Amino acid sequence: MSQELLDMAGGDTYRARAIHQLLTKLADGPDPALREMAKGILEGNLYLRDAAASDIYSTAIAHRFDTFWQHHQSLTDDERQALLADGYRYIEQPEQP
Repeated sequence: MSQELLDMAGGDTYRARAIHQLLTKLADGPDPALREMAKGILEGNLYLRDAAASDIYSTAIAHRFDTFWQHHQSLTDDERQALLADGYRYIEQPEQP
């Protein structure tokens, strides 16, 4: 895991691990701009902050966030609580080398 991800996560290895896993999913995903961005970050050729400030990448990120937010808004309270519980279980998992 890169030092940049640890820095972005405030030194929190669990958050850094989550960011790394999300970037890995994006690197294998269907969106070409997000795929390029994620691969660049994971390979150390692009800084996450620079990617977020880029017009191309920030537009793709905003579109995906809108999709996420619409889905999140459609969830029931019970579904949101279940997702929150999943997140806590993820955080409590031991870190894999």
